[in-house]
This record gives sequence, C-alpha cells and structure tokens, in this order.
Amino acid sequence: MIVVIDASVAIKWFLSFKPDEDHADLALNILAQAAQGSLKLVQPPHFIAEVAAVLARLKPDEAQDDLLDLLNIEQRTLDTPEIHATALELVIRHQHHLFDTLYHAVALHTPGATLITADRRYYDKAKAEGQIELLAEWASDQPGEYTFERTIVPVILAIHEGEKLVSRSQAKLLIQGFEGFKHVILDFDGVNEIGQAFSDEVFRVFQAAHPDIIMAPVNMTPAVQAMVNRAKSRE
Repeated sequence: MIVVIDASVAIKWFLSFKPDEDHADLALNILAQAAQGSLKLVQPPHFIAEVAAVLARLKPDEAQDDLLDLLNIEQRTLDTPEIHATALELVIRHQHHLFDTLYHAVALHTPGATLITADRRYYDKAKAEGQIELLAEWASDQPGEYTFERTIVPVILAIHEGEKLVSRSQAKLLIQGFEGFKHVILDFDGVNEIGQAFSDEVFRVFQAAHPDIIMAPVNMTPAVQAMVNRAKSRE
C-alpha cells in the first residue's frame, strides 16, 4: 500500500512521550509498517524541511538527532510541475496553505496512494477530492485491528540507576512478552547508547526467532542507530 504522510502525522513519531499527543500510537503504527515494508511512503519535497522546522521549535535539544532518524526512514520524493499545479488549484479551491495541499497533490498524482493526515481542518475541506483519510479513521479501517496487536515500549524504563544497556540479560528482560504482539515499537527517547550484545539479542536473535513480529525502533541517537544497524546487518 502507498501512503503520503503529512507533517501533522509525522511529528507524532517524535512526540509519543507526551500523554496529550492524540493518536501518537496510531502514527507510530504507520511508521512500524513502513519499516517492515508493508507501507510505501511517497512524499513531497518539502516534507523533511517542514517536520524539521517543527522539531526545532518543539524539541530544540533533540532536533538534530530526530532529524537523523527522519532522514533514515525509507521514502520516495515526488516533485513534478503537475503536482505543483494541482496543489495550487487546491489552495484556491479550499483557501488552505500550499504546504498542506502539496501532500494531497502527491497522493492524487500517485495511483493507489492515500494521504493520511491528522489535520481535521484540511480534511473536512478537501475530503471530497478523494485519496485522503483522517489518521484515526484510516487506522480503524485497516485489516488486522492493529490497535490491539501493537505495543510501544519506552526502552529507558529498562535502565536502572547507574546502568547502561549492554548485556544480553538486560535485553532478555526487555523483550519478555513481545511474542504476544504483531508490532513492537521500541522508543529509544532518552537512551544515548546501547551495547553490542544488547542490540544483537533484540534485533538479531529475537527477530530471527520471531520473523513475523515487526520490530520498529524510533527516536534513536546516532550511536544507538549504529548499533541497531550493525545487529540487523548480521541477520
């Protein structure tokens, strides 16, 4: 399935720690499916810049690391004169910002694609154009009832005072119970580094034993990302 994700959804990937961030779990579920390859992301050229600007405003201390995570997400960029022309038509017709209509125009010019947005104001204006779904409604329509088959794990909770996440025993404690879910989103927010043995146990050994479970790490520092990539490369 092909989806276009606008900034109102993507920013939730980096704000999942906030208890008042509506539908952050549903946005993370989309990210998990994209990481697994069951969803293909197609984006307008301004996507990275728009999300980065919001990160700089809301999370200035972590914005650089979050930007690296965003850049590591596999996505295809579409930028054609026809897309810009359609986006401008949508601006005029719905009196809405061009940055928002560009996402919709990419979906409209990509056969089988759907724009997923958390911007209800734009959705209410433009839903008659087609190929657009509100985040909450899109998630509830998908097969498999992902809402009941997913867990989000704040990895920082596995760290006891003075410890670092370096051992296989720590990893085994973390992954207890993962078998009961189809999607496991590992949120590394607040975790600066992990050890090779810890990463290998989670991302190679456990994943090899449970290939049907989607393991999606998010909010990684470059050091954590390097260890995860190293473990995955040995699969």
